[in-house]
Amino acid sequence: MFRDSAQTKLALRVLRLLFYARKDESRGGGLKPRELFERSGLEDVREMESVVKALRASKMMGAANRAFVITQEGIDYLLKNDH
Repeated sequence: MFRDSAQTKLALRVLRLLFYARKDESRGGGLKPRELFERSGLEDVREMESVVKALRASKMMGAANRAFVITQEGIDYLLKNDH
């Protein structure tokens, strides 16, 4: 699914951020693209774009109200792979 272990770790980090944002109703359950980028700690937008594209293609994340949100598939993947 992901190119390498670095991209897998980044995907898990993104899913973790979205998982915790899901619990914050004041944010509408998601993170705006800029917030997600800033919180991820990345310096290269292309890395973020690559991971977001892979996560959306695999239906682990979606979009709602101009924000990225984690899907049930994303939650399942996170719980299974986040050690």
